[in-house]
Amino acid sequence: MPLKDGIIIDNEYYFPGAVRRYRNGIHQGIDLSYVSDLTRLPKGSDVHSISDGTVVKITEYEYYSRQRDFFNLLSQCAKEKYTNDKYLDIFRGKQVQVKSGNVLLVYCHLDGFNKKLKVGMNVKKGDLIGYMGNSGLEYIGSKPHLHLELYYNSLIPGVNRARTPYWFELQLFRAILKR
Repeated sequence: MPLKDGIIIDNEYYFPGAVRRYRNGIHQGIDLSYVSDLTRLPKGSDVHSISDGTVVKITEYEYYSRQRDFFNLLSQCAKEKYTNDKYLDIFRGKQVQVKSGNVLLVYCHLDGFNKKLKVGMNVKKGDLIGYMGNSGLEYIGSKPHLHLELYYNSLIPGVNRARTPYWFELQLFRAILKR
């Protein structure tokens, strides 16, 4: 589990494929922030790698200089009737991407990074990646959480609900995250 004592909440909203109406898109990861059904971990909680791999991307920028910039992006998503990849990357906020074989792990909405991390560096399972936050979504009142995307051969488990029922995703992520 990337968050110490974290649990997976049994709610479709937190899983890949869930509708995100505020940006005319779908959720592409799993959201983690709870240690019980009612108790959240605090902002700044340590985020650890769930796998050995190589750091392939670190996004350190804060895109929004003003709240208006964020809402302009949302307006553009509404016009286009979806969230394009460029905007999706901005909404992810501060992020670290780790590649492990055919798997890409994307740790998003971080408050900060392990300053020792560099692109091309190898990490081990359990190494500190960064700190839980809400970067990228701070203007919609998003609470601090880790948004973790998992791509296998460039596909996201659960995005097509017709092929991957929610109960299967729940079991899959519990097995992957050992929770």
